[in-house]
Amino acid sequence: MSDYSAHEALHTAYVLMDCYGSHVGEHPWVEANPEIAAKVETAMEAMMEVYQAISRVRLNYLPD
Repeated sequence: MSDYSAHEALHTAYVLMDCYGSHVGEHPWVEANPEIAAKVETAMEAMMEVYQAISRVRLNYLPD
C-alpha cells in the first residue's frame, strides 16, 4: 500500500470530524441537551484519537 493511502485515510478522518462537529456537535438541539452533547463530545474525542493515530503511523512516530 502506498503512503498516499495513509494520506487519504488521514484526510477522510479530518473531513468526517469536521462534518460531524459542525452538523451534529454545533446543532442547537444537541447543545441544549447536555446528555447528548456529552456523547457527541466523546465521539469527537474518539475521532480525534483515530486522526492522531493515523498521523503517528504515517510519520512512523509512536511516542511513549
